[in-house]
Amino acid sequence: MTAPAIALILYLHCVGASPPPPSTCRLPDSTSALRALIDSAARSNGALPPRLASYHARLESEIAIVLRTSTQRENAAQIEQIESTLDWRAPNAVEQHVIGYRSRVLTANVSALSYFRRPWIVPALYGNRLRVLLSHAGPDNDGPSSGTEVAVHPFASDRDAYYAFSGGDTVEVLHTQGRTIPIVRIRVEPRVTPSRRTLLFSGEIDLDGTRHQIVRMHGEFLTAGGSGSLTRRIRGLVLHSVVFAELVNGEFLGEYWLPTYQRLEAQGRSALASEFRPLFRVVTRFREYTIHDSTVDAAVDASISGDAHSSERLTFASRDSLSGFGDWTKEIGTETVEARASDFDDVAPDALRSSGTPRVDWSPERVSDVFGFNRVEGVFSGVSATWRLRDAAPGASVGAHGGYAWAERTVRGEVLAQRNLGRWQFGLRAGRSLANTNDFRPTLDYEASLMAMLVTADDYDYVDRRRATIFGSHAFGANSGTILRIEAGPGSDRAVVSHVKYGLWHADSGFRANRPITPGSYMRSALSLEIHPNVSGEFLEPGIGAGLWYERGDGALRWQRVDLRVVGRHTWKALTYAARVDAATAIGSPPPLQQLLEFGENEGLPGYLYKEFGGDRALLLRANTSYELPVLRAPIRLWHRVFAPSLAPALAVGIQSGWSGASAATRTALLAFGTRTDSLSGLPLIDPATGLPELATRPSNGFRSTVSISLQLFGGAFGIGIARPLEQRSQWRLVFRAGAGL
Repeated sequence: MTAPAIALILYLHCVGASPPPPSTCRLPDSTSALRALIDSAARSNGALPPRLASYHARLESEIAIVLRTSTQRENAAQIEQIESTLDWRAPNAVEQHVIGYRSRVLTANVSALSYFRRPWIVPALYGNRLRVLLSHAGPDNDGPSSGTEVAVHPFASDRDAYYAFSGGDTVEVLHTQGRTIPIVRIRVEPRVTPSRRTLLFSGEIDLDGTRHQIVRMHGEFLTAGGSGSLTRRIRGLVLHSVVFAELVNGEFLGEYWLPTYQRLEAQGRSALASEFRPLFRVVTRFREYTIHDSTVDAAVDASISGDAHSSERLTFASRDSLSGFGDWTKEIGTETVEARASDFDDVAPDALRSSGTPRVDWSPERVSDVFGFNRVEGVFSGVSATWRLRDAAPGASVGAHGGYAWAERTVRGEVLAQRNLGRWQFGLRAGRSLANTNDFRPTLDYEASLMAMLVTADDYDYVDRRRATIFGSHAFGANSGTILRIEAGPGSDRAVVSHVKYGLWHADSGFRANRPITPGSYMRSALSLEIHPNVSGEFLEPGIGAGLWYERGDGALRWQRVDLRVVGRHTWKALTYAARVDAATAIGSPPPLQQLLEFGENEGLPGYLYKEFGGDRALLLRANTSYELPVLRAPIRLWHRVFAPSLAPALAVGIQSGWSGASAATRTALLAFGTRTDSLSGLPLIDPATGLPELATRPSNGFRSTVSISLQLFGGAFGIGIARPLEQRSQWRLVFRAGAGL
């Protein structure tokens, strides 16, 4: 995600928690009961309580960049945890003071702090306007600004010029501090499009049914009116961001409703691909309140006017204090994992909603559906469209994508029809694709085409695959914590060859030849069970995840295959532990070549060759432990208010181990991949275990392990160190690693 894409979102102050159950009755906007409720809420929230003078609180925030795929999985690419104090004084003076900081980063990026010039919280929900704090030169500003924008409060004195209201029903009852509080929900929607650019709220507001003060706001902040700059309109064609907010208050001293939890979520939606849906998530929890309860000076106007001057400051403790902070209340990443983008589906704009009139979307599911580059196809280009039936057939959609491989002179594409019914999903997909045969692949392969095109690096092998598959899946538990999926349908595999020798830049050698496969047709069936699928080990989510996959083919090609994966990541104080286990077996006489198991340096064994080991059984073990040194933990100021994540040096020890075995029939089949030769003499290398030429991919003859010692920097984004295969005569070698995954 680029800095402009992130900055499009950053600075709304918003709050969140899980929404209550949906309402069961609604009152029309014109009813006198609803009108009276709105008027009473305006009186209760349009001015500060006269006795509320100031308060002090501790905050713990988590700011994350999250990648959301078309399968609804969310993977964190950057997480920053920030401890701060908040001092607020009536009517609208606020200072947020950062006292602790730590980060986990997957790739190089600027710190989220670079986008904040002011506090990122809303200190109170009272007043005629909600102060939404943007950067001094935020990407949506058409000209100079004070750094603060104001949203028209739904209960402002001029509310009827902007908003329409509905609802007014009781959705739940709270019992707190000896009080029974009915919670009344109101739906707020913009009434008109203003002539000038105006920030408005659309969503739900929950009220204390007795005192009519705001308990929760859940919805979208949107900019209405005005033409905007040409730059912003062009940028919106590439990545459009929707800013959601959830503001949750708690009752204090039996009189005031003040923030307890706030969440800002900017969800990107790209015209390039629906799979590329970056999220910018800010979650803040408030605790340890100290409230000064006294009469505000009568000379101070207690109402918060959109034109009133305010004092808003974001300050930082010294670098030594930031580096030495360790009083965290939650493991880093916990808040990011507990929140889900789907929490806002009920208040999303039309383009993101599952309800409404049928519509056609032209964004592909993946960029590779309409553009790609590899050594088989060369440049691939195409088009994609999806018809979402929405209210006509809730949860149903029909889509297709197709294109042309210019070097291969081949047409490929796919049609997909599916229907989501709550936690169930059913569908049918059929088409022709260039499938990847690599094992133990990363969750996201965004870089494959780019690396192949730019630097002649295409570390994959391919098969021309035609399949028709009917599938069904069911999600169990909160946030789809467990997913069961079944698939079946006919297919066929055909061999392909390389049609392109080089990318844009190359050294002495070009692309390697594509590995052979066993051609033929089959009837495929598959069953999978995934537990916490978002925890993959390749991203930054804490927790434990697991998956079990079973696949079989019957027909001209016959095989069975079982894959198991268990992964975990945990941070305790300055220590971070991560481990991953992959085990697989392929059963056949022998299995087709494309179903055999292969691994090497790309699968976590530094010091070994590409797919050096393989067979019909494999086990991969990867573990890493790092200790973050108590120095240089403060974010790095690059210039002015632009920060990089903290250097955060950490000492890490890792071990990677792999084993593969093969039956006699599989050993014979491995001959198809060729043999290894000495790079100097060109003569075949001899396997000491058999006395025969050494296979390019061979059984490992025991565990092949590598140990590494490294210095990790920038929250694990980079590492430099030494690694050594644990074999006789192996030498230590310098290794450089980018990415915090296993």
